[in-house]
Amino acid sequence: MAIVKILATHLLKSSEKIFEIIGTMMAIIRNNQKSLTSPKEKRNTMHNELVSVAAKWLKSARGCNAVIAELVAKTTTGEIPDVIGWKSGISILIEVKTSRSDFLRDKHKPCRRNALQGVGHQRYFLCPHGIIQANELPEGWGLIYVKNEKARCVQKSGTHEYSQHNELILLASALSRYQG
Repeated sequence: MAIVKILATHLLKSSEKIFEIIGTMMAIIRNNQKSLTSPKEKRNTMHNELVSVAAKWLKSARGCNAVIAELVAKTTTGEIPDVIGWKSGISILIEVKTSRSDFLRDKHKPCRRNALQGVGHQRYFLCPHGIIQANELPEGWGLIYVKNEKARCVQKSGTHEYSQHNELILLASALSRYQG
């Protein structure tokens, strides 16, 4: 029995020391958070912030009553829209780009090479001011610049033929998660 007490006391002291070390480490991490953030994490943070701006823009500027952000669903092309919203039966897609290279890679997606497989009756790119120029856009695409967390439409989208089937897949996936 004495051995159990000794072990319990030792474990308790060890646990207290471990919690003290963890607390100290957490304080160091909080104080140095900016220096511990990798470039990839910074891009992801910027992307998430821009997605939030895009969703707000769809609701306020375009009057969309249903908006979905970054919903992963099994569409026929594997497309994962950054943000898509619906208003009066019209879908509006926003693809968020945080860098020029991100924009240039986009044209290689299957849903960009065959626009009929993509989603969005209207389609926009949203990026920080100046990353994309209006004359570089694919035909019929619109452009939204973000500066100081404010979205400004630089070029309006035309209308596109789109895959209603893939949009239904997105909606069904969103609904199933909501019903959960």
